[in-house]
Amino acid sequence: MQIIHGDVNIGVKGDGFHVMFSKSEGGLASLQYDGTEYITRTPKTSFWRACTDNDRGAKHGYDRGMWLTAGLYQKVIDIKMQEEKDQLTVIFEYEIPTIPRTYSTVKYVVRGDGNIHVRLKYHGIKGLPEIPVFGMEFKLKEKYHNFEYYGFGPEENYIDRMEGARLGVFQGNAQENVSAYLVPQECGNRVGVRWLKVTDETGQGLMFAGEGQTFESSVLPYSAYELENASHQEELPKAYYTWVRILAKQMGVGGDDSWGAPVHEKYRIPSDENLEIAFCISKI
Repeated sequence: MQIIHGDVNIGVKGDGFHVMFSKSEGGLASLQYDGTEYITRTPKTSFWRACTDNDRGAKHGYDRGMWLTAGLYQKVIDIKMQEEKDQLTVIFEYEIPTIPRTYSTVKYVVRGDGNIHVRLKYHGIKGLPEIPVFGMEFKLKEKYHNFEYYGFGPEENYIDRMEGARLGVFQGNAQENVSAYLVPQECGNRVGVRWLKVTDETGQGLMFAGEGQTFESSVLPYSAYELENASHQEELPKAYYTWVRILAKQMGVGGDDSWGAPVHEKYRIPSDENLEIAFCISKI
């Protein structure tokens, strides 16, 4: 591999692939395979989900509102690099805008075969509200809207709503994965995912494969923030991107009632516990 050190970017060139990391944006800014660019914007660590009807009834936003801005405004405070033969490791450390402050890291390992191994860590701390989700959100071009995965399905499921799901290989597309709730909200999640393929109409795209653990995921035409801001389905914008979420965990959705009952404690995510997820990105 060839490694290029720039003022604000770090480039990696290999046989059939080109990777670029941005020091200013704090992550993977570009990923090309065979001349096609699949990732054009830095994926972000995510801590928030669009409120469900149950969340609103239980005043989820009041209790956990700081996690909405945590993913939007975290900042890079340190970057470490390690160059080895046919391997480059880049580690970004982030300070998360919570009170008290907490931190997370994202480790990228680029190898000579062009695969990128990603590991996210959240460092738990006492004094913060429970976390809605923890993982990474990828903003891809809209044409990569088809998906196939090995996990629980075929319908959306959550850690407290998966009794009717079965383990298998299922397919779908981003637009059909949006549940037609009267008020747009969190939807389309899958639990126990081993691998996820996201492709265009020709079958070209990316594969996300868990390393040592399963993950939760969703593929949607809208971000969590676009769903959060819409009051009705017709307020959702035209789809310009496909949003792929790779999550270590998402809290349950509850549903004992929709006017105050919280998610059961065993399906919540305590903020004082460490969270971690590892997965590999590769070309299909």
